Amino acid sequence: MIKVKDMYFKYTALSPIIQSQPKIGNSGPKKGNETQQRAMTFLRIKADEKGKETVKLPVISGSSRRGIHRRNFVNYVLREIELMQGWQYSREVKSDILLAFLSGGDLGKGSKAVNPGIQGYIDIYNKLPFFGLFGGVFESTFFQGRLSSGIAIPLTSTTYPLTVMEGSPFTSESDVADDELLQYDPEKVHGYVRSTIRGVLPSEGFEKFLDHFRPETTIMEAVEKEDHPRACGD
Repeated sequence: MIKVKDMYFKYTALSPIIQSQPKIGNSGPKKGNETQQRAMTFLRIKADEKGKETVKLPVISGSSRRGIHRRNFVNYVLREIELMQGWQYSREVKSDILLAFLSGGDLGKGSKAVNPGIQGYIDIYNKLPFFGLFGGVFESTFFQGRLSSGIAIPLTSTTYPLTVMEGSPFTSESDVADDELLQYDPEKVHGYVRSTIRGVLPSEGFEKFLDHFRPETTIMEAVEKEDHPRACGD
């Protein structure tokens, strides 16, 4: 029988945190370049205590945090088995495998699922325990991970009852803030600009993309090895 263990984390932000998501209605083949801060709708008691109302509050996706830890952990493993030197990946590891390890893979890649069978899944989980922990997709085959992440929500007067109900140990009322302190504007949008990398075509794939950065990573690795970096003159 598999036992599920819940773990709770409390973050104290030292600076503003924001996670963006596509603006509602900003999708499809002609999607624009505007995003909004990721938010969830909560229910709270009105200020006059006569009825309830909905309010949007900013949140942080647990999957985004898990993605950061996935990359850090996989990079650590690859360095330990000497398949990564500095910031450069070994060419012995194929680009589609790197993509699966670092970002979970591409569900649309591959024309037909491999379907390895039960023993095939067991062998892969045994040989690649970190892949079994985070999960991913390879050749259109989905490998379920054992580590799932919830959503980070601000601890405010509105979310406090939900936090208590979910069994979080961080329920001290002294940590609860008013919603207004978040200074969140659900209608505010953020713009960005897409740019291409010269000499890299979309059809050339992830490996060509990594090749573009190899000269820069070599320089970064050399700088890291210097015990006393020298200042550059005019």
